[in-house]
Amino acid sequence: MRLIQLLTATAGALVLAAPGLLAQNLLLNGDFENTSFTGCDFNQDNASFTAGMANCTAFSTTLGGAGEICVMVGSDCGWGLAAQSGRVKLGIATGGTAFTEVDQF
Repeated sequence: MRLIQLLTATAGALVLAAPGLLAQNLLLNGDFENTSFTGCDFNQDNASFTAGMANCTAFSTTLGGAGEICVMVGSDCGWGLAAQSGRVKLGIATGGTAFTEVDQF
């Protein structure tokens, strides 16, 4: 009888804890708000973008592999609409012959 009570209590605890365990955030810095960039920082190469944007790694192939990712903090940078969420938005490019060069992160 005591074993059944123990198993029932353990199962109940697991059921109550499951939503918290399943809801872990697997995407870090999804709004790009954790950054050291402060303004309109256009055409960042891979190394600069990776150093300035927490939990993101750039591996662009534009400009011969140097990359040119634009980081726009705030609404004074132009280039389209405001950020969908937060205050930071990114601009990526494509180019080269047959658009084989692309910015990626």
